[in-house]
Amino acid sequence: MATQGPNKVIFLLVGHKSDLQSTRVVSAQEAEELAASLGMAFMETSAKKNCNVDLA
Repeated sequence: MATQGPNKVIFLLVGHKSDLQSTRVVSAQEAEELAASLGMAFMETSAKKNCNVDLA
């Protein structure tokens, strides 16, 4: 999918609810490493704290 079509597609892995640290299952580092291995960018968001919501 990423190689077909006239334009390059940018993939972004988004971790949501970053304000809920106590219930986190995947660390930010693990998510960052996964995204990098797949050629994606990574960003965490929190609607509750209004963190990175507009950027994602």
